[in-house]
Amino acid sequence: MAGEYSRRVYTSDEVATHVSENDLWMTINDKVYDVTSLIDRHPGGSEVLFHCAGVDATAAFYDVSHSDNAFAMLIPCFKGYIKQTGSDENRLDKKKASVKKKKYRTYEEIKVTQSQRLKESQQLAFSPRIYLLSLLAFLGLGTFIYLQRKKWSEWI
Repeated sequence: MAGEYSRRVYTSDEVATHVSENDLWMTINDKVYDVTSLIDRHPGGSEVLFHCAGVDATAAFYDVSHSDNAFAMLIPCFKGYIKQTGSDENRLDKKKASVKKKKYRTYEEIKVTQSQRLKESQQLAFSPRIYLLSLLAFLGLGTFIYLQRKKWSEWI
């Protein structure tokens, strides 16, 4: 019975009726999620969830650069799929048009950007300049401590 329930198809009007703090739904990637259980646990605060309540939150979800853990948290919230209106050709045309107008980044774009930033930071970490500056700082500190132990009068 749970398998049948999870494969249910909802209309956007049905999803739009679930916008209360006791019953909060949204769609992401044409899938319907009941995120009521996440209201108190959402790191960005509950107002973010209420802002996307009852509507397609795909663009907002991907724009925030959610972690893999966030995707895992959605799995138990899955209710079913959003009903597609019109023919498949019209739906695909709408999807292509929305992709062209979309200002939000996809999950894949975010992952690529994050991996590039990680590589850049790792390259900076192994820079010879950093090692040289660290060596000079330790030499300076060592000299200072050595001079403090000696009497300054001996050096002057």
